Parts: sequence; structure tokens; C-alpha cells
Amino acid sequence: MILVWKYSRFARSREDSIVYKAILRKNRVQVVSITEPFDDTLTGRLLEAIIESLDEFYSDNLGEEVALTYTIPLSPKGVSEEKVEVLSTVQNGGRYWT
Repeated sequence: MILVWKYSRFARSREDSIVYKAILRKNRVQVVSITEPFDDTLTGRLLEAIIESLDEFYSDNLGEEVALTYTIPLSPKGVSEEKVEVLSTVQNGGRYWT
């Protein structure tokens, strides 16, 4: 048995999680989340897949947000106030950078 705090700590992508869990299952090893316990039932497997998909989305979205912060200049030289205001209202995932 492998204990993890959350399923997001086991694998960053849903695809990796499926592959690694299949390999472990063949060797009779079970992955169990301490904070996200699910039964080994049809419903439990569905909920686990949903949680893992949401974790993957969160990880990918966070990566995009971090990349965006490095593309927006903090103090552009030679740029008028109007252009700075436009740069500061770039929308990403429902959040505005100001």
C-alpha cells in the first residue's frame, strides 16, 4: 500500500496516474489518499477520477498564471500610462492583474 496526502501528490497528470496505478495494481499495490479517501467501488473510482482531473487542471492553470506574470513588464520603459493600464488588465482565468 502507498499512502499519499492527496492524489495530486501521486501524479501531476491524470494520464500518469492511470498508467502508474495500473502498474501498481498488477503488483497488488494500492494507492490510498489520506485526505481524499474513496471506496474501491464504481462511484469511488469516478470520484477519484474527477478529483485527479481537477488537480491536473489546477496544476496546468497555475503554470499558465505563473508564465503570464513573467510576460507582463512591471515597469515598462518608454510606455505611456494608457498602455501600462492595458497591460495591467490582462484577464487570465477570471482574474485580473493590477
